[in-house]
Amino acid sequence: MKKMITVVVMIAMLTALSACSQDQGSGVSDSASGTLAAQGEEAQSSTTNESTTDTEETDTLWGQYDVPGTPVRFTCPTDWVPSNQGTTDLFIVFYEKAVSNTANPFEKANTLEEANEIALKTFLIDVHSNFASYYDQYEDAVEMAKSLKGEKKTVNGIETIYYDTKLKLKTEYKNTDNETYITGYTFLVNDIPCAVLGMDLDGTDTKDADWKEATAKELRERVDYMMNHVEILEEE
Repeated sequence: MKKMITVVVMIAMLTALSACSQDQGSGVSDSASGTLAAQGEEAQSSTTNESTTDTEETDTLWGQYDVPGTPVRFTCPTDWVPSNQGTTDLFIVFYEKAVSNTANPFEKANTLEEANEIALKTFLIDVHSNFASYYDQYEDAVEMAKSLKGEKKTVNGIETIYYDTKLKLKTEYKNTDNETYITGYTFLVNDIPCAVLGMDLDGTDTKDADWKEATAKELRERVDYMMNHVEILEEE
């Protein structure tokens, strides 16, 4: 029965994710899980207790979708390629960089710290599905998640743990000291571990300094926008 429920939820999540890859030409696309924002639309105001990057994503068409089995509504960029992996929805550019939304209703948490560890682990395991050579799927993901140090921030009225840091990959891919960049937020909704994260998927040893700096800036701006537009819906 648990496997059947999991399959049903995952199918529903794939359906919801498709809302973020609708035809961009119309500017507005109706779907059961959300409505795409028109390009260049003024961002809705949201209360932020600690400031994040103020960005006007005028070149980005944003969409929204609800995560089945949760009261979470995420915002996503529709100009990056969507890919659902487990309970993480990735939005990728050329397998070089990605932003993501994670809501894991299958592992419960009682505290923000517990949610943080589960959400980071979930994200890293789900990323592994696309980038298997980066690290061993489970054991290394758990160890890498524990190695990250974040800071508490309240953003959009939600208490989060924020990251803007290098992540050392446990891998023999490229070289043993390979590092990458990760930024974003983990948080708890009811008992569901969640995250909005961005990651340099290429690692830091293959691109020049200007590319890395521009990528880090873009990832920060996008995850800040996405976090500031997370909605927690009232449960019926």
